[in-house]
Amino acid sequence: MSHTCNYCVVTCIDFRFHPLLQSFFYELGECDRVALAGASKAIVDEDTRDVVLKQINISQKLHNVTSVILVDHEDCGAYGGKKAVTSDKSEINLHAQTLHQARDIIQKHLPGLTIELKFVKLNGEIIDL
Repeated sequence: MSHTCNYCVVTCIDFRFHPLLQSFFYELGECDRVALAGASKAIVDEDTRDVVLKQINISQKLHNVTSVILVDHEDCGAYGGKKAVTSDKSEINLHAQTLHQARDIIQKHLPGLTIELKFVKLNGEIIDL
């Protein structure tokens, strides 16, 4: 059995999205997973940033990961949930902004990784950002 994989996937801890992400993980094949409340928000937040970056770096060193996939989701409690936004569009825009900031932080600290940005809706739709 190989000890390498291509992807490290950073997700939120929210249990509601575990079933939705299972098929996504299956399509990726073998991958590492890092889960923290808010996913990309945990990278942007200086209090939790180093934890996430360390896990991605370990994935890179131990399993030769070349790509990171950041996955945020609809109605995320770390962002205040649905009540913190005025519309579905404003929610996606908020997550897109944070995901792009998180991508820039990873690229600065761990250059050379390919980074994909995703947003998962409650209905299971995965949007590329």
